[in-house]
Amino acid sequence: MISENNSYGYVYKTIINNFKSKFHECYYLGLRTTNTFNINEILNDNYYGSGRYIKIYKKKYDNLGLSKEVLFITDEIDKLKLKEKEVIGDLFITDAFSNNGKCLNLKAGGENGLLSEETKSKISETNKKKINYVERSCIFCNRSFIVSIKNKENKNHKKYCSKNCSKYQRDLYIKQYTNEIINLYNIDNLSQREIAKKFKVSQPTIRSILINNNIPMKSKGFVSKTQKKGVDKFRKSKMIKNV
Repeated sequence: MISENNSYGYVYKTIINNFKSKFHECYYLGLRTTNTFNINEILNDNYYGSGRYIKIYKKKYDNLGLSKEVLFITDEIDKLKLKEKEVIGDLFITDAFSNNGKCLNLKAGGENGLLSEETKSKISETNKKKINYVERSCIFCNRSFIVSIKNKENKNHKKYCSKNCSKYQRDLYIKQYTNEIINLYNIDNLSQREIAKKFKVSQPTIRSILINNNIPMKSKGFVSKTQKKGVDKFRKSKMIKNV
């Protein structure tokens, strides 16, 4: 990191020694400007770099296991970037962490590992090309809408243009079976959960239908038909064991 107010600059090497981390024994090379020429003060300033992997490590472990070496120090700040590139060389390619290496640098140096606006725009353009856009019509209102398909299988199960349409469609579907739901609850003695499972809707949806139709709710001690069958089976098995 370069600052015009500082009169000295140095190239450093940060080493990670932490068995718990995947970055154990990895290193990062960088540059920084300072107001002091004293190496002891530089080593104890708690600055270990601003690289992407260093930030990831510090977020989890802070400064634990980090140590720094000063490789080059000068008062000619203009030459720092060139010196950093010279020190890093091709290490960020030959010994890159992404290729099971130990170097945590992403670039040759002097650019702080940040992407330029041109490269960012190129990456976004290539990503846009990968996405397929398909036009569909809503099941409920027949309005056309566009669906983006990103996955390899080219699947997107979106059938409605909005959440409101899906909600209205569900309400209409349930209203067709209102009488059947009431009969299942009152006559067949099925629980709300069992009815919801049968119609593939949520339990609160069934409850709201029953309340809207002034159907009295059954007490907590209510036992449905299926629950009764389970209790009878359990009793029979116990009787057989006792015999």
